[in-house]
Amino acid sequence: MSFRSITFYNFRNIQNGTVYFPSKEIFLVGNNGQGKTNILESLYLLSYGSSFKRKSEQIFKKYGNDSCSLIGKFNIEEDEDNEIRFKEEKSRQIFLNGNLLKDRKELIRLNPVVLFSHEDFHIITGEPDLRRKYIDQIICFYHCEYIDLKRRYKSILNQRNTLLKEKNYRLLDIYDRQLSQTAFSIFRFRSEQIKKINGIFSEIYKDITGQKNDIFLVYRSSLKGQTEEEQMNEILENRNDDIRFLTTSKGPHRDNFIFISEKKDFSKTASTGQKRILSLILKLIQTEFLKEAGIKPILLLDDVILEVDGEKRKRFLKRLNFYDQIFFTFLPEENYSDYMKNETTVLFVEGGRISER
Repeated sequence: MSFRSITFYNFRNIQNGTVYFPSKEIFLVGNNGQGKTNILESLYLLSYGSSFKRKSEQIFKKYGNDSCSLIGKFNIEEDEDNEIRFKEEKSRQIFLNGNLLKDRKELIRLNPVVLFSHEDFHIITGEPDLRRKYIDQIICFYHCEYIDLKRRYKSILNQRNTLLKEKNYRLLDIYDRQLSQTAFSIFRFRSEQIKKINGIFSEIYKDITGQKNDIFLVYRSSLKGQTEEEQMNEILENRNDDIRFLTTSKGPHRDNFIFISEKKDFSKTASTGQKRILSLILKLIQTEFLKEAGIKPILLLDDVILEVDGEKRKRFLKRLNFYDQIFFTFLPEENYSDYMKNETTVLFVEGGRISER
């Protein structure tokens, strides 16, 4: 699928009106703070129903306005008559071809998007929840039932924590069983996904960097058991600690994933440049799994390709070969013309105004 246009109304700093995307490759050129990333955010928002920015930054309405909206026109193969509408007034709503969507998961397989941004660096260096989110997003691309599984686990976890805080222990046996069942299902999904990632991670890293060392992910599950029964026993054994601390201390919400090279935690020994390349490769891997599933994504690259040197950059771009549409952002002084193809559309962004000149 690919976007043909987006109509903006009171969305962040973008000028009201319709912006057209006549090709598969779009360059957005402008200085910082002019609206390039906001355009990428609008594409992401119409594809997932949520933003990639932190919750504290998710105020979409232009200052002084009570509502905002986005209308995206898009193609699915030869079918051009498709529309996604995002509307925010008192609440946020998404419509697909005029029908209100009750669940955002209906969008994920329709409009898969892979975002490459500066924030990806924190997948390597940041808190474990960022690595969990990364793994879970890959699984959700082609296992929609995993979304329901994660929601069920979160609901059970919240209810169990409420019981602990209220010192209501009568129902803990029931919730412990439910927790272990959903936790083990998540564990199996994640374990299988890590195996798949490790099957291609080192090959891609070596190809782009020219280095010879292997890098792989190690799954650090907070529950060490390899069967549902073993994990259930761990939850029961840990119950007294949970009662004392008033929270569930073991489960998929505590899992972590470690990058290992030469038997060491690579995130602690790697240079800043190596970490940046790792973060790009993680997103490349998302595109690889979509390719394996025969799903062409939309790729959004927000000022990232010039962060690696020339030869590595060429190898990285060569790997970006499977997509329906791709968007790049550039600063005006960057040599973006070096990366243009015959069909590339260049849009200039200044103060929220978008023009092709």
